[in-house]
Amino acid sequence: MKLVLALTITVALPLSFLTLTEAGAADVETKTDGKDNKSENDSQAKDQGRPLEMRVKLAKRPYNFIQLSYMSVPEGGEDEYLAVEAEWMKIHEARCRRGNLLFWGLLKADNPNGMGCQYVTIQGFNSFDDSHRPLRWWEIRRELGDELDQKALMQRTMAARKMLYTETYEIVDFEGAATPETDVARFGYFQPIEGREEEYVDAEKELAAPYFRRVMEINPALKMWGLTRLVSTTASARSHQYRIFHLLDSTKMPSTDEEKAQLDQKTQVLQDDSSDDTKWNELRKRVSGGQLKWVMKTSAEVNPVNAEWEKLKGSWKYVRPDGSYRIKRIEPHQETLEVYDASGELKNTNVIPMRIEIKDGVNHFYTFYPEATYHSVYKVHDGKWYEQGRGIFRGAAKNAPDQFLIYDRIED
Repeated sequence: MKLVLALTITVALPLSFLTLTEAGAADVETKTDGKDNKSENDSQAKDQGRPLEMRVKLAKRPYNFIQLSYMSVPEGGEDEYLAVEAEWMKIHEARCRRGNLLFWGLLKADNPNGMGCQYVTIQGFNSFDDSHRPLRWWEIRRELGDELDQKALMQRTMAARKMLYTETYEIVDFEGAATPETDVARFGYFQPIEGREEEYVDAEKELAAPYFRRVMEINPALKMWGLTRLVSTTASARSHQYRIFHLLDSTKMPSTDEEKAQLDQKTQVLQDDSSDDTKWNELRKRVSGGQLKWVMKTSAEVNPVNAEWEKLKGSWKYVRPDGSYRIKRIEPHQETLEVYDASGELKNTNVIPMRIEIKDGVNHFYTFYPEATYHSVYKVHDGKWYEQGRGIFRGAAKNAPDQFLIYDRIED
């Protein structure tokens, strides 16, 4: 059976299939060359190690963990529930500003009976610990001041909805990106056939991922596709191990019969070109799913990773005691590292995919070289970039754990 995914946007996208855990939930590989980052030139290693496309994807992964909470709202109580969630959104924005949360959103199920709930809240994190950490009310009160009446809000919340259960997933694979314009989500919950989980996941990586990458080229409504693995649940029974999602921008969906016919034709060409003969129903079974629409969400501006990119964008210079120096030129998801000798002669340049993560309020950055990943913690303070040396990590380098490279911002 070919990879049949009818993409006529007048109906729900089939939730057929779906990775990436190379650096997903676990810490990625770290490597040091003593005083500097790894310095081999990508052009010298183009046929070795991880290809650039893979490293760019690692750099742009939107989160490591996502938490879904399923809500039941009493009949006639929707207005009060939405008012309560609007108050909670202020709290979640404060958590984002503190670096304890990447984003939060509220989605409404189109078919509550099929989803088993009316609403779903969604939260993104870079670490599993952050996803299960109790709220730090003292930090939230510091952000919100007198605006927060915690006791009253909790009373209203308990009366406005029943939280059925909460699930935490790690991201396995994805294509595309969750743009601010995304306003529709389609979820599918799947259970691999016993003994065939690895085969199923491999099929998602090797067949579904490239297929959906091509779909996005012809269908401007589809912005992101992905697979997540269930790692924690408060439900009384675990019915599935994987969740597939599609994120869409409804304003880009075809609105006329002619546009729909054109998309149908392009989709059919993709399906005809597919050489996939995988019998998907022998690899997994669909448990449930449905379409949801965003009701509210935290803004991209309060996402702490986005805020860190704004701080880092530009050029930074570190000078060694011998007069040699290095310059980092930063833009979102990319670092250009230039190494100079004491006379100012450029000795080496690397353009490297770069990632920022925030875990328990601590800033981490990763640069993805073909053969290894450089990882450190950092902070921008008073116009300087403090990058902690590798000695802070167990078993890495013999450097002292208090060693820092301190960069000054420069104007080009």
